[in-house]
Amino acid sequence: MKFRKIAAAAAGAAAVSIMAVNAHAVITNADESGNYVYDVIANGINVTDVYGISFTISDYDASQGIGGGIGANSPSTGWESHEWGNADAGKELILDGNTVTFKKDTPIFSETDASDPDNAYAQLWIQEWWGSDISVDNAVVLDKDGNALTASVPDDTAPDDDSPASDSDTTSAETGNVPAAVMASVMAAAGAAAIASRKAG
Repeated sequence: MKFRKIAAAAAGAAAVSIMAVNAHAVITNADESGNYVYDVIANGINVTDVYGISFTISDYDASQGIGGGIGANSPSTGWESHEWGNADAGKELILDGNTVTFKKDTPIFSETDASDPDNAYAQLWIQEWWGSDISVDNAVVLDKDGNALTASVPDDTAPDDDSPASDSDTTSAETGNVPAAVMASVMAAAGAAAIASRKAG
């Protein structure tokens, strides 16, 4: 699982700048670095079937407004970021009820994002940059018609008998918990982008 080529993204600099203004806007059930990530490959999804993702959120104060970034990260996309916010925020992606959706008309990822034996990764993520704290309740990956995608390969971790799966089988998409190293790399790279942006100014 890898996060790469993030520092070049202008959106990373914007994220750090906005968080500096309102450091209290966080995803409460995310990793310690404040990001919620869905790993497409780890969850058995065919990367070329992915056209979008919907995140369902809760536990926020609508009077404060909410918003942040949603996007993709892979060798073919780089660090692709799109800004989202509540209905009055005037952002590219608008929170609809409790759901915010990022969807494209073409596949988000390339087949090579999964097939390269030395550099395979394909991830979808959400961050919060301002407003009220939020909790991410669910992440649903979408196909070209906007329908939910499920794993396209057998789950090798499934028990051989009929016993219930243990809690350890829960995916990061269901819990919001992802490795700290992944989250740290995201925030470190975003910080580097912000510093570079300031020097350029």
